[in-house]
Amino acid sequence: MDLILQTARTIREEQLLKSGDKLVVAVSGGPDSMALLHVMYRLSTAQNYSLIVAHVNHKFRGEESAREAETVKAYANELGIPFHGAAIDVPAYVREHGGNTQAAARELRYQFLHEVAGKFHATAIALAHHADDQVETVMMNMLRGASPRGLVGIVMRRLEKNVELIRPFLRIPKERLLQHCQAEEIPFHVDSSNESRKYTRNRIRLDIIPQLLEINPKLPEAVDRMVDILREEDDYLNQLSKEAADRILHFAGGSCTFSRKTWVAEHVALQRRLIKLILNYIAGGDYSSDFTKIESIRLAIENESQPSWSLQIDSYVHVVRAYDRIEWFPGFSNKQLKQAQYEYIIKSPETDQWISEAQALLKFHTEQHNVDMRIVRDNLAHKQLEAHFDAEKVSYPFKVRSRRSGDRMELLGLNGSKKVKDMFIDLKINRIWRDQVPLIEDQEGRILWIPGIGRSRHGLISSQTTRLLCMQFIPK
Repeated sequence: MDLILQTARTIREEQLLKSGDKLVVAVSGGPDSMALLHVMYRLSTAQNYSLIVAHVNHKFRGEESAREAETVKAYANELGIPFHGAAIDVPAYVREHGGNTQAAARELRYQFLHEVAGKFHATAIALAHHADDQVETVMMNMLRGASPRGLVGIVMRRLEKNVELIRPFLRIPKERLLQHCQAEEIPFHVDSSNESRKYTRNRIRLDIIPQLLEINPKLPEAVDRMVDILREEDDYLNQLSKEAADRILHFAGGSCTFSRKTWVAEHVALQRRLIKLILNYIAGGDYSSDFTKIESIRLAIENESQPSWSLQIDSYVHVVRAYDRIEWFPGFSNKQLKQAQYEYIIKSPETDQWISEAQALLKFHTEQHNVDMRIVRDNLAHKQLEAHFDAEKVSYPFKVRSRRSGDRMELLGLNGSKKVKDMFIDLKINRIWRDQVPLIEDQEGRILWIPGIGRSRHGLISSQTTRLLCMQFIPK
């Protein structure tokens, strides 16, 4: 089939564009992108497309790169299409920022393409990836040990920054594009670096794929078929993952919590996908995570021998287990947690104190007390987020502080005192968070109350109580 007709059919069947769309055509000057420019130009009249040509000179190859830029600009002018080019010194960028040269080139190139698309309010960016590129990408990902999602390879369309990235040539072999350029006398350049075997992709294209083609001459069609199957199955697993997330994960305020018991009941394949979903939520965007990182987290959650642990994934994500509860937070270090010692002075009973370390509000106020059954209820309400005391039996100023080594509390209902550390252990409070919990201490150094943990036997309400001191702990 004629390349132009085949491309038109692909655009129609895959719904890549609609009549009247404005699109940026990314053109490097090679045969693939020059063929794409010519085909989109031929289709633009019938479909009322508005085209803009975008070209990036990465300054990898000096004069050769400059000649490519001139060829693209001249051909765009010949077709009457607006041309926008950029010269980006990628080698200098890598020297300054580090990283992989090809990855940096791609990042900077796509950044420029999006800038052009935004400037002209384009709905899509057309890219010239073809069937041979798909084979190379799948082979590269397979050699890296990619998941089924990685073996999906290049997708024909993807929304990025509210602009569709489309690849109408993705099922067409490179040979067809070369034939089109020759038949239509389209100028193009061959990138000399494509012959360099220092790049993994080039070695796959030059050495491995030719041997595979000898075994199966229809390799591109086979890979395309496999990719379609994997994509559909990946979509189904994504659907199952979202259903599982709705069922067992609880997202709030940038953190995520779930029950380990419900987690381990899920299939391993879903666990791995859920971990990626959580990482993306906590860190934001498309979080980069390899199999080793994901599997180390999954195995830590699965391990029954350690009921309490803390795992710093990196500067973005922190995971804590406290018995059955697994909680994920934006990254912070154990050192930061240990440095969270604090102390606030409460000088009067009519005070609201924000405890930033505990992310909670502590309210103090007094009220008149009438003798009734509240005496019993208030004295026993020692594990709630409110506590009441006889205002005449406690002395100001109060200290609201984090725990200290050796802290002891004279608990209501207990003869003698108990270590605060043992109270935390008994209630299975993860050691990571014990320094965050506030202790309320009066002027005499007596710990009166630990919100949610326990209250002391001091300041008990009785029939002689005339004025109540009310404390309330309100988490954010």
